[in-house]
Amino acid sequence: MQLQITGQCAKPSVAVVGAWDPYLQAHHELFQRIHNRARSKGWSTLVILLDPNPALFVRGAAHWPIYNDLSWRIRYILNSGIDGVAVVSCDEGILDQGIHDLFDCLSPQTTIRELWLGAQQTLGRGESGNVSAINQAAHSRGFHLHVLDYSLDSYAGSQARRQLQAGSVVQATELVKNPPTWCRPKAGLLRLAWPAGRYLATKVDDAVDPTLADEPIVLEFSPARDGLCTMDWPHDLAADSLRFIKGPADTDE
Repeated sequence: MQLQITGQCAKPSVAVVGAWDPYLQAHHELFQRIHNRARSKGWSTLVILLDPNPALFVRGAAHWPIYNDLSWRIRYILNSGIDGVAVVSCDEGILDQGIHDLFDCLSPQTTIRELWLGAQQTLGRGESGNVSAINQAAHSRGFHLHVLDYSLDSYAGSQARRQLQAGSVVQATELVKNPPTWCRPKAGLLRLAWPAGRYLATKVDDAVDPTLADEPIVLEFSPARDGLCTMDWPHDLAADSLRFIKGPADTDE
């Protein structure tokens, strides 16, 4: 389990764990609540970001479309007022490692005073990360467990992924309230579990308040042998990020 923290998290912290993809307005509101709680105690705030979402290893990469790339998720989270983002690089083994391995990885970096969890959230497969294991970890490590009320946030996220799988960027964006946005990959080849076909995107020149005034760019995703689709990043594109606005299932009215 590898960990990298972006931002600052030197003080005891309030932490929350998730993949945060797609990044929803409900996530922003949750982070504001965590920010207010931490400030009232003189603590810092830490968002633990699992990348990729462990569900990808259960469903298979070709059946789990990712909405925003990692760098954009980190930007959104930090822009909400969170002090630090701890990115946990996941492989299939994380499903069996569970809560204690996660906190063994985090403990040299920060002291967690409170952990906020979703109403039905687990942190590992079976007994390694179920509710009983999380409660045991909270007791043995001396932090308070705060369980959130049930919400429909996960439903909105899963619906957005279904729309991406169907090739409708427009419908996915209506659910998320922000179009899917991606940075230029190092190798120049974007590989996603999105359907093949023609997409429209606009350049993003400002990370905080992107302008969509430019003419849309036409991009083509082609199927790969592993079930994903690939797109060659335009070599002459000055901007380092693209915001997708239409997919192959979206038609002009």
